[in-house]
Amino acid sequence: MSLYASIISSIHDVDAARRAAADRVRQHEESTHHDESQTFDDDIAHEENVVRGYKASLHNPHVSARAKMESENILEQKGVIEETKAKDRKFKKYYSRMHNTNLSPEERYEAEQYLEQNGGLRFVEDEASHQYNINRGYQATLNNPNVSEEARNHARSYLKEHGGL
Repeated sequence: MSLYASIISSIHDVDAARRAAADRVRQHEESTHHDESQTFDDDIAHEENVVRGYKASLHNPHVSARAKMESENILEQKGVIEETKAKDRKFKKYYSRMHNTNLSPEERYEAEQYLEQNGGLRFVEDEASHQYNINRGYQATLNNPNVSEEARNHARSYLKEHGGL
């Protein structure tokens, strides 16, 4: 068999396996979702569990890249991915506000309260780790030949103030 024929055969095998896996997932969802004995609440709980399972597969290191891709596609179809990304962006925004020394203490406190009330603090790294990452960024600025002298001076002064030098 030529190399070309071998590659084409492999591609067809992968496509067939992907279609078979998608069919099995679809059949499983249909068989569990259309059970007449389930109440409306059970359907919602089941759907939430399905979504949690797909989300978990995205973060599980033992799941193959192909399965992660399939999970991400299903979550996108269900509209979960965009919702999660938007929520994460909002948490990051408030997390940045919480640590922005140019804002008033009241504004920083409001950001912290928002994160605490909406479950965003589970994404927040500890203060020492946060400061360490900021210092690393300023140290990178000092070593970057494409950075202006003004930016280097700002980085030096920040690092002196925060114990990074």
